[in-house]
Amino acid sequence: MNNRKLERCAPAFRFLGFPERLTLARAYDLAATTDGGNYASLLGTHIYKAELGIARGALNAIQYCAPQYDSLITGFNACPFASEGCASTCIKDTGHNVMGGAQRARIKRTLRWFLDPVQASRDLGRELTALERRAERKDLVPTARLDGTTDLRFWAKVEGWEDRPTEFYDYTKRPPTTLHLDAYRRGWGVTYSLNEDPSSVTFSRQWARRGVNTAIVVGGPVGTTRTVAEAVAAELVRRGEFLGRPTIDGDRDDLRWMDPQVGGWVVLSAKGGKAKHEQHGFIVRFDPELLLSSSTFPEAALISEFDRFRLTANRAAAAAK
Repeated sequence: MNNRKLERCAPAFRFLGFPERLTLARAYDLAATTDGGNYASLLGTHIYKAELGIARGALNAIQYCAPQYDSLITGFNACPFASEGCASTCIKDTGHNVMGGAQRARIKRTLRWFLDPVQASRDLGRELTALERRAERKDLVPTARLDGTTDLRFWAKVEGWEDRPTEFYDYTKRPPTTLHLDAYRRGWGVTYSLNEDPSSVTFSRQWARRGVNTAIVVGGPVGTTRTVAEAVAAELVRRGEFLGRPTIDGDRDDLRWMDPQVGGWVVLSAKGGKAKHEQHGFIVRFDPELLLSSSTFPEAALISEFDRFRLTANRAAAAAK
């Protein structure tokens, strides 16, 4: 088993410049060490979206592993339900995430969970304890999002999470399952993330029946700026409703576990240069002039026939039931 794991990790080892003929323990140690020779943290708190949570009383930590096949582990997909649109606008391609050091760090974190999930969980436990102590000193609530750029179901990997003072939460593109719903009921915050896949609206509706909100990334026409996307998002939040479901401000911060669990829409403005030109349908695009200048239903401002059909048709189907 160990040899097979090492074989699958060989492309990642070569990319990272690890020596050949590693034992699993040595490979894990190298993955848990920065290029400068220090311990490599699984969690990060000095992240813009995480730092926004301080204003609401939370010390927020996020773990960024390598999305999809970016870990270079043979046959390992960290985002099995990702769509083309999601992949093309992934936050790995925004801000500091695009830097080479950030990419190497994401691969190393993924290697740790793949090579030795028990040891990775122990390391995470120590980091969570440190996070909790820092939060207590600052009179803040410790919060952790472990699937920052992946969809690996960490609620099934981290033993004893229910007994910690940390509030755990994640986004997912997975359909609801009995085990996932059980983790949600036990306190692991879940937000479903809509994409352009034909089944996605159905999954959203299934989650919504359990009270789980759906994140929806919105913007103006292809090629318009982030400022336009922010204006569209703000207007949808101001309206308070879209397609019969409440709207929630997702740009304010990343504290999704604090959102009212009403099966609503967590509205996020499209960010990053690639999002500006995304045409797969992942970003739900509105005519900003029509949306901002009219009191008609927001769905009347949807630009694409694809969105009008899949979103309004599913609304009608849900109402019929």
